[in-house]
Amino acid sequence: MITTLLNSGLLAQAFSELRRRTAAYPGEGFGDRLDTLQTEFKYMSDFMLQGYKDDRRAALFDDIIQRTAELDYDLQVRETLLENPYIKGAVKALGGVGQSAEALQELLQQPVTKEEHYKNISIAFMSLLTSGHWRQNHADEWAAYIASPTVSPTEAAALTAAIMLSALYHFSYNKVLCLANIYMLSRSEVVRQRAFVGCMLAISEAGVEHKTCVDALLKTIFSDEEAGKMLIEMQVQMTACANAEADGSEINKNIMPDLLRNQPYRFTKDGIVEKEEEKDCINLDADERRMEAMTEGVNKMIEMQKNGSDIFFCGFRQMKRFPFFSRLANWFMPFTFEHPDMMRDASAVAGSDFVEKVVKRGPFCDSDKYSFVIAMSGVLNQLPANVRKMMEEGQVGPLGMQDASAGAPTPSMLRLQYLQDLYRYFRLNSLGSSLPSPFAHVSRYRLWTVACGGFTDAERKSAFTCILRDASLWDEASLAQQGASAAESGGAHPAKVILDSFNDKESYAYLSCYAEYMMRLKLHSDAASAYAKCLKLKPENPTLMRGMARACYGEGEYAKAAFYFDALHTLFPKRVSYVLNYAMAMVMDGAAESVVNDMYKLEYENPDNTMVKNTLGWVLLHARKAEQALSVYEKLMGEEGAAADFHVLLNAFYANLVNGKAQHAIELLRKHCSTLDEKQRGDFPIQLANAMQEDARLLELYAIGKAEKTIILSQLAFFTL
Repeated sequence: MITTLLNSGLLAQAFSELRRRTAAYPGEGFGDRLDTLQTEFKYMSDFMLQGYKDDRRAALFDDIIQRTAELDYDLQVRETLLENPYIKGAVKALGGVGQSAEALQELLQQPVTKEEHYKNISIAFMSLLTSGHWRQNHADEWAAYIASPTVSPTEAAALTAAIMLSALYHFSYNKVLCLANIYMLSRSEVVRQRAFVGCMLAISEAGVEHKTCVDALLKTIFSDEEAGKMLIEMQVQMTACANAEADGSEINKNIMPDLLRNQPYRFTKDGIVEKEEEKDCINLDADERRMEAMTEGVNKMIEMQKNGSDIFFCGFRQMKRFPFFSRLANWFMPFTFEHPDMMRDASAVAGSDFVEKVVKRGPFCDSDKYSFVIAMSGVLNQLPANVRKMMEEGQVGPLGMQDASAGAPTPSMLRLQYLQDLYRYFRLNSLGSSLPSPFAHVSRYRLWTVACGGFTDAERKSAFTCILRDASLWDEASLAQQGASAAESGGAHPAKVILDSFNDKESYAYLSCYAEYMMRLKLHSDAASAYAKCLKLKPENPTLMRGMARACYGEGEYAKAAFYFDALHTLFPKRVSYVLNYAMAMVMDGAAESVVNDMYKLEYENPDNTMVKNTLGWVLLHARKAEQALSVYEKLMGEEGAAADFHVLLNAFYANLVNGKAQHAIELLRKHCSTLDEKQRGDFPIQLANAMQEDARLLELYAIGKAEKTIILSQLAFFTL
């Protein structure tokens, strides 16, 4: 909410909301920080409204906005993480350990025992998870440290997970940038895949208010050519993880009963014995049928596993209650027999080839490996001798075991196993399940949709579209190429149904319908192409020319739009609207000066036309004839009913503002607000903020930037709040 208000220039409303939230934490410094920000902003506002110029205003304003965002972020951490009962005690236990990168890295580099070092990793993990707002220097320091070859992959992977969780719970551009840099710089594939997953999850959870930050991050991440392919694969892997419980239910209901019923052994207190007494002497092929049934069941699970299914989740979920998992960092620690919290369990299975093979070659995520070793440490020595013998000789083992000759896990496998660890954390850990999970609303293509939205250049979008097509995602590739507006349009539009009924895609009927449909979707380039083909079939058709002009204007081809509006005016010289549209297109094309005389002539010919006068003033403002524009609006505002028109009021406000009459400009707005009802008055600052954002190009001509706009909006907010 605060980010949205700041992006809209509604700083006064942001201060009001922050005041309400800081009141819940007296004596913790939040209120003092807010007081300082409000005082500094008031001084800046007074200085501007008194007519003084300040070359440092923009820099000072940016600093106030940044510190306001930092206060909001720190409050979010306080409200959600530090107040969470599942983490409150652990955070309190950190004591006086500083959260600065320097303090934590110094703690991690101390020459201590392995047990103390793992405790220090846990402290750093909790500190990073609950850390406040980061500036870029924090991101740079942590990226350099984690990517350093002197830091062990185990430590680096755990710290990367902590930063990911922190950014996932509260989006932070610099924390995600840190993950992006770790992905680019680290030499450890384990760490790189964790950083990539963290980047994409945090980005996909970021709201629209963070779009600018997301676009910048995507540009950094997708400078790596493999990232697009990895993203699509990651989306499929996430979907498989999210279906873990459904897959487990399928196995327990429809596969395991047949396996247990048809297996040729039974377990007894003396070990595994063959079911000799149950052999069917009449049906001699019964054994063969049982073997076929077992093979079919096993093959089903193998196929599910090959397709990415997390077939072990349900089997291991109960094993996350071991004391080992009471330390949060252990949920994200790469597996090692040397983990101090598991040394006693590891020593109990020492020398077991079976346990070592399962851990080394089994298709388990790290937390399941810890669960497996801890569980086996309690039962291995209690198993009957023949059972242990079968295990050690390799006759028993989990599905998906790799061959002894297999090399290191692939990046894809590392990513999948990390996602499985994350799913277990969010599903089974008390803290994870009490906060929003990225697996809770997995849409099959959410990640690539977010990424596609960040591609602004046609070449990169086309390259990403090709990746989707190679993955046989044809509909998604089409939407990626067209853009977000098509993706957001929902179900089939009636015009789309009509279009699909045409056989001749080059006919005038089809092309004209297609052009109008593209205009509805705001795909102006496609519409313009269709209108151009139509005009070849029916030159000088007014309806087509008007559509072409609108399409060109929407696409930003203002010179072409002006050409068609001018041509329409030639055909219909008495239509004032075509002259006005021509003037607006010329203004947008940066040629306002060239239509000043035309507009004065039109105003002379239409002395009672408010729209003509308003357009004249608009042209004069863009032609840098501010005093003449002010004269036009002073007369216009005196006419009955003109001030009630929001666009006239807005332009009159601009005319006063650019002529240095900020106080009078604000008074115009306040006078207008006094005529509105309570709801309209409350909405007016947002309406004005949106209008000023749309007219940023005009305001920039007169050096009116974010600081000045926010000061004006704050003055209005004090009147409307």
